[in-house]
Amino acid sequence: KVFEVLNSKAVATERSTDDILQEAKVTNEQFCDALNLVATRKQVMLRRDPRDQWVNNYNAHLLRAWNGNLDIQYVVDPYSCVKYIVSYISKAEREMGKLLKEAQKEAREGNEDVVAEMRKVGSVYLTHREVSPQESSYKAGSLKLKECSREVIFIPTDEQASRLSKPLARIQKMAADGNCNDESIWMPNILERYHARPHEEPFTAMCAAEFASEYRVVCFSGQGDAGKQSCKGAVKYVLRGNLGVVQKRTRSKPAIIRF
Repeated sequence: KVFEVLNSKAVATERSTDDILQEAKVTNEQFCDALNLVATRKQVMLRRDPRDQWVNNYNAHLLRAWNGNLDIQYVVDPYSCVKYIVSYISKAEREMGKLLKEAQKEAREGNEDVVAEMRKVGSVYLTHREVSPQESSYKAGSLKLKECSREVIFIPTDEQASRLSKPLARIQKMAADGNCNDESIWMPNILERYHARPHEEPFTAMCAAEFASEYRVVCFSGQGDAGKQSCKGAVKYVLRGNLGVVQKRTRSKPAIIRF
């Protein structure tokens, strides 16, 4: 009855809630009982004029600061708060789960073996990802999604730090040449390159933090004797032990180090 009165064209926008209930011949107690039957959890119902029925809950101060759409809801219990956060976190995973189930269903209906089924499911997982319209526009226009004025360099200080292995083809070539051992299969990190710096200025009294922050690797494998080289006006330094070539950062500010 209340909806019929609200949807009628004869309802004036300046009428109050009491006027609407009186015209619908519904008491305030009956209206509250109807709301309790519809509600599945505890919630706060704001009192507002009928003309504001299509306006979301908002805060005037937040609206000026955000300058966008708002739809504020009161959190009255911890479960609602956790459910709201988890729903946003797992939104993409739910869509991906539906795609994987469809791929598995199609593979089984096609009487494919287990290997082909897993290959098809893996292909769907790797080639399908939900992106926002903003990200799609940026990628279509070849725009940068992020940009910063400083590069961040991580210095591994843990004795059991994770290390990256060299490419498999390179390891196989080293094994064929008889130069493969437990240490040679790993990619050198920044500390190993710091220890392999040339024994000359400006590296004589340089600490590892300054080396990582002010110098960048321009070649991951250096040939020839360690020391200074000049190429097209840029001074480069060949590290000892064939660990690459470094060059001082001139076009950008020193990098920020993390450890």
